[in-house]
Amino acid sequence: MKSVKKHILPVFVLLLLFVGLSFLALIGVAQKSTSSLKKEKTSLESKKKYLAKEIEKAGKELNATAQKQKKTLKYIDQLSTKIQFREELVETYRSEVSILEQEISGNMKRKKTLEEQEAELMKLYGRMVYFAYKNRNSDDKFLYVLASDDMNEAFSRASYFKRLASFRRAQLAQIKGTQLALSTVIHTLDSNKQQKVNVLQAEEQQKTKLENEKQDQQKLAQQLKGKESEIRKKISRKETERQQLENKIQDIVRKLIEEERKKAEAAAKKKAAAAAAKPAGTGSSSSGTGSKPAASSSSSKPAAEVNMTVTPETRMKSASFEGNKGNMPWPVEKGAITGRFGVQPHPYLKNVTVKNDGVDITAPAGASARAIFDGEVSGIFAVDGYGKVVILRHGEYYTVYSNLSEVNVKKDTKVSAKQKIGAIMTAENGKSVINFQIRKGSVTLNPSLWLAY
Repeated sequence: MKSVKKHILPVFVLLLLFVGLSFLALIGVAQKSTSSLKKEKTSLESKKKYLAKEIEKAGKELNATAQKQKKTLKYIDQLSTKIQFREELVETYRSEVSILEQEISGNMKRKKTLEEQEAELMKLYGRMVYFAYKNRNSDDKFLYVLASDDMNEAFSRASYFKRLASFRRAQLAQIKGTQLALSTVIHTLDSNKQQKVNVLQAEEQQKTKLENEKQDQQKLAQQLKGKESEIRKKISRKETERQQLENKIQDIVRKLIEEERKKAEAAAKKKAAAAAAKPAGTGSSSSGTGSKPAASSSSSKPAAEVNMTVTPETRMKSASFEGNKGNMPWPVEKGAITGRFGVQPHPYLKNVTVKNDGVDITAPAGASARAIFDGEVSGIFAVDGYGKVVILRHGEYYTVYSNLSEVNVKKDTKVSAKQKIGAIMTAENGKSVINFQIRKGSVTLNPSLWLAY
C-alpha cells in the first residue's frame, strides 16, 4: 500500500499541474488576443471622431454654398464629399461590430475550454476521493506521515499533502473566478454589440438620406447636361496626366531597385570571396553561408523578384517603416481625405470611373507638405496637372508628394519625419490639395491604412 501511494499521488499532482499550466497558457493567449482587438477598437474610435468632425464641416460648407447658389458643380462636389465621409463612417461602425463579434466568439471558446478543464479537474478529484475511500483504513494522512522511515520523510509527506490541498483550492478558485469574469465580459460585449448594431442602423438611415441627396445631385447634374462633355474631357485629361505621373514614378523606382540589386549582389560576391580566401578547415560554416546570397542575387532573377534582393540596411529601414503602419503622421498638419485610393465611380457621371494611385488630402490654403517618416529624397520632378513632385525613399517603401508649388529639399538628401518638404498649390476655391501615395517597390498601397487617426 505504501508503494501504491508513492506512485498514485504523484500522478494526481502531475495531472493537476498539467491542467494548471494549460489554464495559464489559455489566459496568456486570451490577453494577447484581447490586446490586439482593443488596439483595433481604439483606432476605429479615433477614425469615427475624425469622420464625424469632417461630416460636420462638410455640412456647414454645403449649407453656405446652397445659400448662394445651389445649381453649381461646386455644390455637387461638396455633396459628394459629405456622402463619402458618411459612407466611411458607416464602414467604420461595421468594422467595430465585427471586432466585437470576434471578441465574443473568442471568449465563448475560452469559456468552453475552461469548463472542460474544470470537468477534468473534478474528475481528478473524484479519483482522489475514490482512492481515499478504498484505502480509508490506511490512508489517514496522520498515520501515513507517522509511517515514515525517518523525520525527513515525514516532513516531506506532510508538506506534500499541504501543497496538494493548497494547489487544488487555488486551481478551483482560479478557474471558477475566471469563468465568472468571462461570463460577465461576454454579457457586456453582447450588450455592446447590440448598441453598435443600433448605431449602425442609425448610420444606415443617414446614409439613405444622403443617397436621396445624391439623387438630387443627379437631377442637378442633368440640369447641367451642357457641361457633361467638358467634364468628360477634364476626366480624360486627368487620366493622361495620372499615367504620365505613374510612368515617371515607375521609372525612378525601377532604377533605384536595380541599384539596390547591384549593391546586394556586389556585397554577396565580396562576402563569398572573403570566405573562399580563408585557409582550409577554418570558417567552413561561414563560407557556406557566404556563398548563398551570391546565388540568390543572380542577375537572371525575374523583375518581379527584384524587390526581394536588398541590403541589410534597406531591410532594416523597410521593417521600421512597415512597423509603423496605422500610426504614421499625415503629410499635412491639418487636412481631410477628399479623394479615395483606387478606382472609384465618378460622383455624378454614370458609367464613368476615375483612378487614384494615392489619396487626395484637402488642407487649408498655403499648407505645406511634410514627410511622414525618416527617409531620403530619391526624386524631384514636375508633371502637368500634378505640379512639382517629390519622392522619398524609406528602404523598400516610397512616399510620393504631388501638387506642390515649391520644393524645400534637394535630391539625395536625408529628411526626418514631419519635416516640411514643400508648399502645396492653392486652388481657386482657396484650398490646397495634395495627392499622396505610398508604394512598396512598384506596388501602390492604400495610404488610408497607414495614417494615424
